[in-house]
Amino acid sequence: MTVPAANFPFAGITLSEAPAPPGYRLVSRRTLLTCSFEDALPVLMTWGIKTRAGFRVSSSAPVAVGDVLEVRLGPVREPVRVAWVTSAGFGYETLVGHPLAGEEAFLLETDSLGRLWFVNRSISRPVGAWRLVAWPLRLAQAFFVRRYGRVMESS
Repeated sequence: MTVPAANFPFAGITLSEAPAPPGYRLVSRRTLLTCSFEDALPVLMTWGIKTRAGFRVSSSAPVAVGDVLEVRLGPVREPVRVAWVTSAGFGYETLVGHPLAGEEAFLLETDSLGRLWFVNRSISRPVGAWRLVAWPLRLAQAFFVRRYGRVMESS
């Protein structure tokens, strides 16, 4: 099987607080969690964050750097590759064939008061014909960013 090429040249950017490169849009949301780190981490690291939000994922194996997967929402196909993994989450980059060019991060963070936060950060832009429906894509992205927070709140 031939693996599609990445369509985003800034792998690892969502791991930091870096601004979006010119032409890309940054979406970032923090959700305060009431569950423990130990309860939340498996949801992230076995693709539960995506499947519980309504996506189908071609693997339920633990997330690992370099994994290439297909994420689906209805008929929309989203090929991705895991770009990085830490002890508190991961980020994936989009591959050719994805409606967006970008990277998305799913992280758990603990603040100075010991509170647990779920952080979802993405930097992206529509590609190809998807640029014609950029506004609906932004609405869908906002919907799923909120949904990811709710998924993690219920962990």
